[in-house]
Amino acid sequence: MKPAPRQLQLFGLLIALGTAMLFAEALMVPWLLCVATVVGVSLGDAFLLWRRRQMHATREVNPSLALGVTRAVVIRLFNADARTLKLEVFDHHPSSMSTARLPFALDVEPGEWLEQNYDITPLERGRHDFGPIDLRVHSPLRFWTRRFLLEANETVSVFPNFAAVTKYAILGLDSSTAAGGLQLRPRRGEGSEFHQLREYRVGDTFRQIDWKASARLSKLIAKEYQEERDQQIVFMVDTGRRMLAREDGLSHFDHVLNSMLLLSYVALRQGDAVGFMTCGANTRWMKPRKGLSTMSMLTRQLFDLQPEETAVDYQAAATQLALYQKRRALIVLLTNIRDEDSDDLRIAFSLLRKRHVLLVASLREPGVDTLLERNIIDFDGARDFASAHHYLAARRATLERLRSRGVVIEDTSCADLPRAISNRYLDIKRAGIL
Repeated sequence: MKPAPRQLQLFGLLIALGTAMLFAEALMVPWLLCVATVVGVSLGDAFLLWRRRQMHATREVNPSLALGVTRAVVIRLFNADARTLKLEVFDHHPSSMSTARLPFALDVEPGEWLEQNYDITPLERGRHDFGPIDLRVHSPLRFWTRRFLLEANETVSVFPNFAAVTKYAILGLDSSTAAGGLQLRPRRGEGSEFHQLREYRVGDTFRQIDWKASARLSKLIAKEYQEERDQQIVFMVDTGRRMLAREDGLSHFDHVLNSMLLLSYVALRQGDAVGFMTCGANTRWMKPRKGLSTMSMLTRQLFDLQPEETAVDYQAAATQLALYQKRRALIVLLTNIRDEDSDDLRIAFSLLRKRHVLLVASLREPGVDTLLERNIIDFDGARDFASAHHYLAARRATLERLRSRGVVIEDTSCADLPRAISNRYLDIKRAGIL
């Protein structure tokens, strides 16, 4: 129990008056009576607060939250006392979440439940713990405050934001959509896997005509093909220090996960299987699986994964993946390639290309492009411009060397990453490269 500001101010006033009484002894007795009255009232107020019964409070929060998406937390309080409860409430939320409308003050009538909301916005994926609910109760005259810590510990899980996946799920992924830039135009009659027989239509190629069926039915019958299904997509996800860079409020690693989930959804809708392996300090592996239920498995495996301050050994990662993935697959490496990676990548990709098709998505840092756009007005600006130009030139040379070895490269920004890798996957699939 602590004295409240009101009591401190009152006693400060009494002390000031007592100092003045040194020069007016006739008023000393009234002053002493005033002090005794204030002390008595203060002690009585403290006694009433001390007799307060234990408070009751509960918290309601969704156990699954989306990164960067604001959600409401509900605090419910019950006053078991016979007097109105005047209090301030603070919730011990995870430090990785920003809040609004917290703390807040309430007056709870006797025998009543009262609830109040505040907003949280998760800023980091993974599992996060809520602590106790912290109540600061005021005495009836607000001379004292008493703190109650009510245990309400619980854990919530923060997942990547599935807004992009949900948007494409609503669109159905059955046509070209300008909203996301995915080129999903169906191409009737083309593909590598037989689908069905149908009547010949204008525009069909002669190779599609089934002459035996046409002779039997006395009309032209064409074969219709579809893109081959039951192929496998395996993501190699960089969890090293380069993924710690931030853009648009998210780390590059979070942008990578969102793009990976979108392409996974596209591939699963196409009838392919999806798996992943992380390359960094710790290795996680999920073998390719089919069906849209794979999406929930991916999120459970990835939602608490964080990049670490470590370098990625591409050669060791490629060796490990070659042991895990025996069947031919499209390997999608999500990383940030620099010129110093050239030798390591050359060996790693040579190993993987013996059996697999490689698609590398390399993220660009927007800060480097910004340096090239600045006006040069001093020596430091000229130095930064030259350094950025040299860095980008060396990076482009590395990517070109990889392209010359048959590796499919997407040099892209975080904003364009989902569209870029999804369209390139569809191009590879339609070309029959897998």
